[in-house]
Amino acid sequence: MADFTDLIDDDLEDGFDAPVYKPEKHRKRMVSLIKKVREQHGKGQTRGKLMWRVGNNDAISFSPVLSGSPVMIAGKTTNYVPAERFGDFLDKLEKAVTEGKLDDEIQDAVEGDATPQSNAKRARGTTGASKDPNHPKFTDPNWSTYSSGERIKRGLAYKAEQEG
Repeated sequence: MADFTDLIDDDLEDGFDAPVYKPEKHRKRMVSLIKKVREQHGKGQTRGKLMWRVGNNDAISFSPVLSGSPVMIAGKTTNYVPAERFGDFLDKLEKAVTEGKLDDEIQDAVEGDATPQSNAKRARGTTGASKDPNHPKFTDPNWSTYSSGERIKRGLAYKAEQEG
């Protein structure tokens, strides 16, 4: 019979307290977000808490965010839809989410891995915001008018430009 210490496996410490992703829970959150956007749009609002807005060309930009990170749809943080088709888009998106077709994208957002160029996780409690005085958020006078998805895109483009 083996000694009890032979049953100890120190490798099990890794991931012991790691959060477990639950697709159903996060699908529900995404569906709730979609329903809220549908309700806002149905009331005639032209924008909603930085996730969507109507542009000058009668299109709608849609940049969903979960847990502070963008949900990539069709590989992008922001998607543009003709305003008259936005309801259809939301219906089809809700169906895809409910069927689990966006589970990977939702998981990436929830776990903070939704950036197109990087899968590096941020430290807990950080926003990922740049303190670089040349960052577009400090130099672009239109920064506050951009959707969150557009801000993320511009910030990532600036970061890539600085690294490359």
